[in-house]
Amino acid sequence: MDKKQEIIETAKTVFRQYGLSKTTLEDIASRMGMKKNSLYYYFKSKNDLVIDVLKSEFDDFVGEQMQIIRHEEGLKEKLIRFLTYRVSEAYKFLSEYNVLNSTENTHLHGIVHQESEKLLLAELNVINTLLGYYNLNDRDKDTLSTVVLSICQGFVYKRFMYKLSEEKISEDIKATVDMLFSGINLSE
Repeated sequence: MDKKQEIIETAKTVFRQYGLSKTTLEDIASRMGMKKNSLYYYFKSKNDLVIDVLKSEFDDFVGEQMQIIRHEEGLKEKLIRFLTYRVSEAYKFLSEYNVLNSTENTHLHGIVHQESEKLLLAELNVINTLLGYYNLNDRDKDTLSTVVLSICQGFVYKRFMYKLSEEKISEDIKATVDMLFSGINLSE
């Protein structure tokens, strides 16, 4: 591992400990046994380091999602696994990096938002890749990809707002996917 990657990995650990806003370059340099000024050889600013950390985290995230969709199981099971993983990891990331409490630093919040938008586009590609294994027309694929990603966002929000357990969210994900495949059961 080269020095730049070592700094990124250390920064991940420190950001998880203190959150994005409260972590300083001094904290990261200290953890590495370096002087803060040495970090500037690799990164112009904390914001540049944050961007590289987020890219690394999100690349790992998308890589794992690609592994999920390659499993030998049906579409329904893959969607359940994808949604469960996605919601769990998003919740973990937002909690560990204390992202929701970093809104007082609007520039940092803007960086997180910008990198998150790139992640969402990559995730749409993952879902489209998954759906490409099945006989769906392009319009249905695009619509279903958007719906699946919206479901993810909704469950992450629901987990934070209502403090629901991972088990409860998993049950809700299974029920939602069942509804996607079976339709809404209206009883009169």
